[in-house]
Amino acid sequence: MITLYGITQSRAFRPLWVLEELGLDYRHVGTDFRGDGHDLEQPDYLELNPNGRIPAIVDDGFAVFES
Repeated sequence: MITLYGITQSRAFRPLWVLEELGLDYRHVGTDFRGDGHDLEQPDYLELNPNGRIPAIVDDGFAVFES
């Protein structure tokens, strides 16, 4: 299953749209970048994406975070 990290008020909107249009099964993890102490600073997310940006996609354990 594909997991997408990001929020719709960001560039994560584009891959969310594609996933919906293609009818693929996915899990959306709302990862916010706004405000102090945002989700992108959390160690779990930085392990997944060392750049600390969104969106990030994980498909069968393979992470893609740059286009």
